[in-house]
Amino acid sequence: SRSGTSTYATDGTAPNPFEAAIASIAGCAGVYAHKACAAAGVSSAGIGISLKPSVAGNPTDIRKIAVKLSCPEGFDAALIPQVLASVGECPVKALIQHGDRVEFSID
Repeated sequence: SRSGTSTYATDGTAPNPFEAAIASIAGCAGVYAHKACAAAGVSSAGIGISLKPSVAGNPTDIRKIAVKLSCPEGFDAALIPQVLASVGECPVKALIQHGDRVEFSID
């Protein structure tokens, strides 16, 4: 079980929930990059992840999310395809790409 506190805001003092949802793609990519490295028996230390959404007008009208990984010096280039394939399995990416239904209700 995990517990913790997250703070969100809509006044610019903290990420808003939409920004946090988009940022979760980078977190998911990190988990899957680490998973691929562990399977290959190498350290994931030093792998960097950056995320840049491209928007059209309204900041919530995202057209593309570019996620870039950077590998540390000395990282085996032969492992890069495996890392990218693993990152491609990120379930957060799948949720955004496929537009799975989210339904709200009040009980």
